[in-house]
Amino acid sequence: MTKEEVLKQVKKELVMAKKYTLADVDELKPWGAYYRLADEHAEQFVAEYFPGRTVEELGQGGSLSPKFLIFEPGKKLSFQYHHRRAEIWRVISGRLTATITDKDEEGEYTTYTAGDELSYGAEMRHRAGAPEDGEWCVVAEIWQHTDQENPTDESDIVRLVDDFGRA
Repeated sequence: MTKEEVLKQVKKELVMAKKYTLADVDELKPWGAYYRLADEHAEQFVAEYFPGRTVEELGQGGSLSPKFLIFEPGKKLSFQYHHRRAEIWRVISGRLTATITDKDEEGEYTTYTAGDELSYGAEMRHRAGAPEDGEWCVVAEIWQHTDQENPTDESDIVRLVDDFGRA
């Protein structure tokens, strides 16, 4: 499927069918795309994608910035970290490969499949993407803002290595 077809399907099945309101969209990411939902949908998002957990537990007293990440096969995020947020991810479909480390060099990659969850704290180096020989991968993401007085945003990315010249 083309990127356009995949994004149309994801929007239809994961956003429109569930009546989520989009707060931010970036379909031009070199690794794929993301759809951030309005915070008012956090409870529904958590119930569906992080069953048995609560907004209060996951949000640590702040907003969650619920988001869908869509990874193109063979593409991955930069090797990066964040100063003011931790993240929790659950693979919805496809396979995801990811490395999480406290060092400035990429470590071993682990493969995750639908239903698998991974998380990392603020300052933890991480990189993830869909394997070259795989299909598109969709991930549900939650931000845990570690500084409630200064919540994180997309600018809180420190890139160490990037396949697209953004480091």
